[in-house]
Amino acid sequence: MPKIKWIEINGFRSFGDGPQRLEFASPIAVAWGPNSQGKTSIAEAIEFLLTGIICRCELTASAQDEFADALRNAHIPASAKVFVAACIETSDGATHTMQRTLLEDYGKKNKCSSALSVDGH
Repeated sequence: MPKIKWIEINGFRSFGDGPQRLEFASPIAVAWGPNSQGKTSIAEAIEFLLTGIICRCELTASAQDEFADALRNAHIPASAKVFVAACIETSDGATHTMQRTLLEDYGKKNKCSSALSVDGH
């Protein structure tokens, strides 16, 4: 069964400018902490990496204004790259690096856009 070896987050939601890496040493991981410490941001970073969207933003059409510019951390420079990357180990032991880069954040009436690369392609 494939597993995530690590995830690296830069400029996404509560994560600042400068990659922050979480290593997963075992098949089970638990995110625990007080409110407003980034647990939801980690979950949404994984969702964004795998799907290119955040379903909470997509499903809440009545609150589109609330999600405008929701993915880029508001406290980093506009020139900072926003991305989520992960190393995936397949069942045969091979590893692959996936990275999704935010190209355009959610707008008041627009969906976000991103680019996905696997092993640099």
